[in-house]
Amino acid sequence: MRNVFFRIYYSLQYYLTKKNPINLHSPFLYQLYLKTYRTDYKIPQQLVSYQNKLSKRNEYIEFQSIGANKKFIKTRVNKWQKRISTKLQKRKYIIGLAEYFHAKKILELGGGFGKTSAMLASSLPLTEIYTIEGVTVLNNYITNLKNELNLVNLYNFNLDFNTAIDKFINENKKFELIIVDGSHHYETTLKTINQLPAILSEQSIVILDDINYSRSMYQAWKEIIKNNDFFDVKWERNGYGLLIKNPDISKQVLKI
Repeated sequence: MRNVFFRIYYSLQYYLTKKNPINLHSPFLYQLYLKTYRTDYKIPQQLVSYQNKLSKRNEYIEFQSIGANKKFIKTRVNKWQKRISTKLQKRKYIIGLAEYFHAKKILELGGGFGKTSAMLASSLPLTEIYTIEGVTVLNNYITNLKNELNLVNLYNFNLDFNTAIDKFINENKKFELIIVDGSHHYETTLKTINQLPAILSEQSIVILDDINYSRSMYQAWKEIIKNNDFFDVKWERNGYGLLIKNPDISKQVLKI
């Protein structure tokens, strides 16, 4: 309940303190703001069918959460997919960001049921999509969806975030776009963000989702703003943060 009240407080605080886009003096950032929303993207019918199937499945799934508290969860498929799914408009926005950064490789930390990664893979066939899901039963959903849609550019792994990042460091993989949507805990979030520079391309972007999930998540975001020197731009949007690496842009913090 405390998290619900905090999200209400956050929304009010955000809209009262955000700035006008006219404050974006960098052409790179202003064009990013203008061009990254995809409203014309048509969802493949197979993905629509997959969404409809998930919303009707009421059987139980059981798993242990991957995070600091290691909580045992028993829930229905339709309820869990509704709880963890990224909204369609945000998925389109991620596609726009991927195109703007000319992403060759995208990493999703927290794959859920695979809807975001499948949408990225189907809309960006020349881009390699890597999705990490530590919960085995959810990773199996991603595998089945990938095979059903024949998404040859989608690679999913049943790993925790730390192991996955170490794997990509050893393989010398670099990503232009990384989505972080996993454990909503202060320490875990900071640890994940601090590991990412080793696998980011010279010009790249990180989406840190759900910074409004709780007071501790927002505190993690403020800690990143204050103490993380790797990223050139730290941009707060409504409920998520953008961390941009671009040596051609001066250091700045935005709330727009």
